[in-house]
Amino acid sequence: MRRDLAPAAVLDVAVLGMGTDGHTASLFPGSPALAPGLEWVRVNTGPTVTPPDRLTLTAPFLSAARVVAVLVTGPAKRAMLARLAGRAVAPHEAPVSAIIPADGALRWFLDDAAAPPL
Repeated sequence: MRRDLAPAAVLDVAVLGMGTDGHTASLFPGSPALAPGLEWVRVNTGPTVTPPDRLTLTAPFLSAARVVAVLVTGPAKRAMLARLAGRAVAPHEAPVSAIIPADGALRWFLDDAAAPPL
């Protein structure tokens, strides 16, 4: 398997979800799959990972997508959204913050229940 993120390996679109703890794509807070590296896919296991063990796309691979969007629904996600909007949150605390698109535009789609009040 190639270990670099060659242009041929880039996703056109990555549509992610986000959990109440800020996890995305089976990348959980404290997840060993958040460790630096150039792998596209990692096995994710350990005490911070919701069983069973999982395969996940890595943050660098997801970040390399041409368009990256996060779909967030429900009032239970509102506190995490407010936390993410209010300050920089480390990826080991909220893995969705490890997704940093090359164009700098992480597109958020929120329903009314998830959106923090303005």
